[in-house]
Amino acid sequence: MEVILRNRAMLGGLECYICNETEAGRLFEREVRAREPEQVLTLLRGYVDANGLKSMVVTLGEYGSVYYDAASGEFGFCSSIETKVTDTSGAGDAFFAGTTEALIRGFSLRQAVGYGTRLASWIIEVAEPTRAPLPGSLF
Repeated sequence: MEVILRNRAMLGGLECYICNETEAGRLFEREVRAREPEQVLTLLRGYVDANGLKSMVVTLGEYGSVYYDAASGEFGFCSSIETKVTDTSGAGDAFFAGTTEALIRGFSLRQAVGYGTRLASWIIEVAEPTRAPLPGSLF
């Protein structure tokens, strides 16, 4: 996050920037409330358009996530999945990895965020932040 804050222009060169609500607040230079996804989505769209980003996702913990793809105009909210939470360690990394993998495979941002959400949900069901093998139903 510190690298991004010192070099904000590099965001325009990324295909998609993914961060959590705390990091988004630092980037947007205003408070971001996870409990208010509609407000976060408005802030996100304004920031992406004003700063020339391609796409961005803000995770909101148990409140899901919001996303915006400036090229396609696709934006929205992805709710979290009701899950038996054992340990949240690794949830953010799993979300990032799942979303990135889906984007690499050519899925839309909406679909990719859904995949990242499912992967994060699957990870937090166990005490360790790793799990194998992946269930085939994630894609």
